Amino acid sequence: MTAFRVLSESEIPEDLRNIPEPCRTLHVHGSLPDSHLPRVAVIGSRRPSPGGRRMAHALAFGLARAGVVVVSGLARGIDATAHQGALDAGGITIAFLGSGLDVIYPRTSRDIAAAIPERGALLSEYAPGMQPLPYHFVRRNRLVAAYTRGVVVVEAGPDSGALITVSKSLELGRDVWAMPGDPDRLSTRGSNRLLRDGAGCVLDAEDVLVALGLCLRGGTDAGTVSVPPGLSDAEAHVWRALQDGGASDMELLARRTRLPITTLLEALSWLELAGHITRVQNAFVLGRRS
Repeated sequence: MTAFRVLSESEIPEDLRNIPEPCRTLHVHGSLPDSHLPRVAVIGSRRPSPGGRRMAHALAFGLARAGVVVVSGLARGIDATAHQGALDAGGITIAFLGSGLDVIYPRTSRDIAAAIPERGALLSEYAPGMQPLPYHFVRRNRLVAAYTRGVVVVEAGPDSGALITVSKSLELGRDVWAMPGDPDRLSTRGSNRLLRDGAGCVLDAEDVLVALGLCLRGGTDAGTVSVPPGLSDAEAHVWRALQDGGASDMELLARRTRLPITTLLEALSWLELAGHITRVQNAFVLGRRS
């Protein structure tokens, strides 16, 4: 049987402890990401349109490729698709469950749940064996909101549980974004209303990264741009690390490149002076600030 860890109260992430209904117990299967990595929730309908699934997968894939931790609730539909998108990108994803970690619900998410601990973690307040009861998911949603910097609603009907997460996010001062959908579809009525009421409108991962300050508008397309000419081996190595891994701070770049810190600092300084990279908050990204 798989061994699950139970975190002590001091080990529980601060974002989950410092909320009106704090998390007192947290069961973990996998590894929590470094606390400095940005985390964004991607949530929505359990019965999305094919287009909604494509948008959720592309959004999560792009965020994960940029070094953002993709968080969701493992539900069928948008949640499961978001987790899969992050996994397909080789990124990190976190799933909050409304049951014990050994009771995967729904059954259709079992394969995804089995893969997540290799690239992130399954998390639950509930002890192994606890069944998925309706009010567990309502309580679970507050943790999804608390653990993230913001939430993206891809498709949500007027009564979607995703809107509970949105409400909790707003209470906690987190960002709320939504992707526009077909106004004739019931499954997009809730998310379209969020846009009407002032939620940020996002069309792709870049929009979210820009909102987070992790990307510059119209920045580098990592899939099509070659290493700039004239770079030293160390500079090219750093440039590729930013191309492949997205926005990264000094600590993360040191781990990715394995360069001596003095070499890394010299490479970053030259790349920034040459306009190949830009410092955004505490992270470096490809491209010149406009």
